[in-house]
Amino acid sequence: MNRVLASLFIFSLCFSLTVFLYSCRESLDERIIRETESFNKRSCPKQVDKFVTLDSISYIINSNSANEYKYSHSVNCDTAQMEFLKEHGNGMKTEILKRIRNAQDLRLIKEAGITISYVFYQSETKDTIYYFKYPRESYQD
Repeated sequence: MNRVLASLFIFSLCFSLTVFLYSCRESLDERIIRETESFNKRSCPKQVDKFVTLDSISYIINSNSANEYKYSHSVNCDTAQMEFLKEHGNGMKTEILKRIRNAQDLRLIKEAGITISYVFYQSETKDTIYYFKYPRESYQD
């Protein structure tokens, strides 16, 4: 009886250790996908300011180029405000790049050299206003 219990205990221990070690082997892509899905379920949509809403974050795996970590925003404003926004795109692009360079929450993404992008689209028409892409070279020193 003791031998059976000992064998069962050893088997359980080995099985548990194997499962534990396998779960620690999550790939970078799997981890980013898991964390992105979790963030979207918990926090999206998220009102950024009076006009802009963060609708989702997505992770796009590209076989021919760098993978992309994409923030999708909808913009809800009138025509005059939309024109103002369109005129100040370069300033927005620069400010977003500063945020990326300083963001600790993007450390893993930046270390992996993943392209980070921000998409802004008109909430009613779904027309793209801006699609800013920041490859590794733009945010790493």
